[in-house]
Amino acid sequence: MDVIIHYYSPNTRTTPARSQSLTKCTLSFLIQRYTLEMNKIRVYYDAACPTCQRDRRRYERFRQTIPIEWCDINTQAELLKAKQIDPQKALLELHIETPDGTVTSNINAYVILLNNIPLLRPIAWLLNLNTIKNFTQHHYRKSVDKRLRQQGRFPT
Repeated sequence: MDVIIHYYSPNTRTTPARSQSLTKCTLSFLIQRYTLEMNKIRVYYDAACPTCQRDRRRYERFRQTIPIEWCDINTQAELLKAKQIDPQKALLELHIETPDGTVTSNINAYVILLNNIPLLRPIAWLLNLNTIKNFTQHHYRKSVDKRLRQQGRFPT
């Protein structure tokens, strides 16, 4: 589908030639697409985990400040290595790449993810408190270890 944006030159108040309009429109589209690629949060999650799949569906229902791209760690080993994320560690902890390229893991990754959803920001604030963060981190790790052992996928 071609989109033609008509615009007027501020100096002459006339419409430019069609080729100029299409060139500017195409360039504008490419810039917007590049900007969207750079302005997203990439979540590395375990798609083989039923709880992780359910959590993803929940997050997708909310309005997000920054778009989220979901990457299955089981099929994206090369991408993980390129981002210097250990695939074994990725099974044990949630990893997020922010728009500036910073990779964050564990409960801090959840704080970033929750902060991206305006309705869930109060939960992110609470989760970021040291006492709650330490408690949550401990129980999260225990539940992940248990799930991976039950599935026979616990890293050795």
